[in-house]
Amino acid sequence: MLDSNVFALPLKDKWLLYAPLHGISALVNDAAVNALQEPARNTHSAELDQLRKDLSKAPVALPDSKKGDFIPAFLGFLPTRDCNLSCKYCGFRAGSSPQKSMSIDLAVRCIDWYAKLLKADGEDTLEIHFFGGEPFIKPELVMMVVHAARIRGEEYGLRTRFEASTNGVMNEEMARFAANFIHNIVLSIDGPLDIQNSHRPRPGGEGSFEDAYRSARVFDDGPGGLHLRSCITSDTVSRMEEIATWFSREFRPSTVCFETLQPSPESEEAGLNIPDPWEFASNYSRAALALWKSGIKPIYASAELSENRVSFCPVGKDVVIVSPEGEIAGCYLLERDWKARGMDMSIGCFSENGEPEFYEGAVERLRNMNVLNYSRCNNCFCRWHCAGGCHVNHSFPGCPETYVDLCKQTRIITLFNILSGMDRLDIFNELDADKTNLRRVILQPSDRLGA
Repeated sequence: MLDSNVFALPLKDKWLLYAPLHGISALVNDAAVNALQEPARNTHSAELDQLRKDLSKAPVALPDSKKGDFIPAFLGFLPTRDCNLSCKYCGFRAGSSPQKSMSIDLAVRCIDWYAKLLKADGEDTLEIHFFGGEPFIKPELVMMVVHAARIRGEEYGLRTRFEASTNGVMNEEMARFAANFIHNIVLSIDGPLDIQNSHRPRPGGEGSFEDAYRSARVFDDGPGGLHLRSCITSDTVSRMEEIATWFSREFRPSTVCFETLQPSPESEEAGLNIPDPWEFASNYSRAALALWKSGIKPIYASAELSENRVSFCPVGKDVVIVSPEGEIAGCYLLERDWKARGMDMSIGCFSENGEPEFYEGAVERLRNMNVLNYSRCNNCFCRWHCAGGCHVNHSFPGCPETYVDLCKQTRIITLFNILSGMDRLDIFNELDADKTNLRRVILQPSDRLGA
């Protein structure tokens, strides 16, 4: 009996047989697909019999929700929800409302608690991530956290690792500190000067390109990894290959991530729209080729094949993200956003005595927010990579059961990634040029073999 996680996609005169939990992808014909669905059938083909045997095995490691003790994979800090930019599509606009900053006392208590927990559990790495708003508009706090964590790490025999998401608008001294001490820097920069200044202006409308560009060059020269992230709108989707080529020429990032605009009151006010999913995916494929030529890995987060997973993001993976007020959540998005979806990502808070208090059942609630509980994803070949996408924006309670635009572009880009890994981009290019056949595979309601 074949494992239930074997998928078959019709590619004109061929079928893509895909079993991500078995590490198998193969191009076969109609006869092979029919034969694989009949367990008792003698195929008279040693190759096909071996394929059937391999697909009948149980997966070596079936992804599952977290179990056991709560040992956070990383400690996340939100130094402030404030920002120094007024990006046209973002809710973290500078001066949009008064924002509290995290106190040094709270940050130190978080580090002390986490280091002791890791030491007691026999872990070897203390990992800290900085989110925002824009974390580097609180430079003293960021520097203090880095130095305090390094001291605690040395005291407890723990390696320290740091990651930060930033817009890059900071002075050169702070950029050099980040380059020297932050192991992974995720820099949001949408493209060349005209795109960056149009999408990501300062308060008052002045452009942010000069500072972001300078910081990117500084980060490039540091010992850590630079990861660029570009938000694509309907205005820039046709320029994705150009953006990728520009990134390749100007910087040496480890990865470039393209993501589509997430609608917000701010984006509607600015007249910015989501790109068409078919156009985005097609242009992503061309941008990816431009990046590969320069040795840069292209990323579309929900179509990443490097791991099989049940949760797309930190939610459900046992992480602690601390707000400026000391509230603990498993998600760094704004509380207003997840509450608007009828969701609760909070798991506790830090008390005055320095210890966290976790709400009863909260950890288990977040652990259960995963693709194992999303019926829409049951029959999709992207299930173990996309894992349902963002819980708040994509797989929220009451979300559509049919494919939405994010599903469609994820399915196209996942297909592109699989075929590129098989060195068969010729097949993808044929499908991309003939949208009738591409729609046939992308819109089929079930990808499971036999469906």
